[in-house]
Amino acid sequence: MVKYITILGYFILICCIGVAGIVIFVSFSENDLKGLIFLVPIYMVGHYTLLTLKGRNNIDLADNRVLNLIAYLNIGFFVFILVLPSLFAYNYYEKVKNISKLRTFNEINLYGDKISVDAKYSDNHIKYKVNVKYSKPKRVDNKAYTIIFKDDDGFEISKKEINDFTHISSDGNLKDGLSANVSEYLSLDEYLLINNIDVAVRDK
Repeated sequence: MVKYITILGYFILICCIGVAGIVIFVSFSENDLKGLIFLVPIYMVGHYTLLTLKGRNNIDLADNRVLNLIAYLNIGFFVFILVLPSLFAYNYYEKVKNISKLRTFNEINLYGDKISVDAKYSDNHIKYKVNVKYSKPKRVDNKAYTIIFKDDDGFEISKKEINDFTHISSDGNLKDGLSANVSEYLSLDEYLLINNIDVAVRDK
């Protein structure tokens, strides 16, 4: 039965290395924890099965070196399980610590108009200020701008047409641009995915 104890030792070692790898990988990725959570019962079931193979208590057949190996590897496994909350809490903190700070996105040049957006996240809403500087002053503004937030792969996360705005004028007659403050609901996960903006324009 000693060979089964050897198998058990390697099994526990592989599980502990697997847990360490998954902890590191998940801590620096956007993947969920389903794989890690599923690994825990697999480890427990495998551990029990090997120890009681064919109804025998195989642990009685092991020498002290094997017992020490099993003990240390189990301690290592459960230490990883115990420190997981701290690791994920730290990872979450790193993600959200700057969400309330103002972000300035890439400036868009659209038909000569320059559009800039500054945003921050607060109370489950993305709050942003839109500034449009016209290519040249105009008396009549007949354009409607839509701000589009995208992730780093170019997929759309959120968009909104700006309908409530204030015109900017240097002389009270001609319009030099417009400014708007917008607030809309957006989940934190979606906000963290935002990498850049795009702008669409249409005639009113």
